[in-house]
Amino acid sequence: MVTETKKKYHFYYGHRNHTLEKSNKCRRLHGHVGKFVITFSSSVDPATGIGLLFNDIDVIVQPVLNFYDHYTIVSESDPKAEVLKNNFDVRIVTFITSAENVAAHIVDMINKSISNLYFGTSKYAPKVSEIQFQETESSTVILKFPINE
Repeated sequence: MVTETKKKYHFYYGHRNHTLEKSNKCRRLHGHVGKFVITFSSSVDPATGIGLLFNDIDVIVQPVLNFYDHYTIVSESDPKAEVLKNNFDVRIVTFITSAENVAAHIVDMINKSISNLYFGTSKYAPKVSEIQFQETESSTVILKFPINE
């Protein structure tokens, strides 16, 4: 039996998207409450009747919260990255800080955490099937990942 398990999280972060036109407000440094719902697909272990413990999800997601919460993320390609890095406590990232790329980065971090927790070998290791990342109350991006059995 395969199940889908969802859990919600949030963090506070700042960013700017330097690739946008100067007139676009998102080009300016600003902050958000980033909220996300992460969906895992997993097989149920017949010995326990459980697909994925909610506590295990917290352990898997904790590195994401540690990385983002109350930090400003700045792309290494941002012309102001060096100035911001030298004057503020920022996280320099390798991607443009759009909502889509933040969501993809969260999934990358979660997949790495799953590999570390499950040592990449367990047939019961969960797989991310979807992330819904809400940058504002009215704006959400959804990334879906097909699960191949």
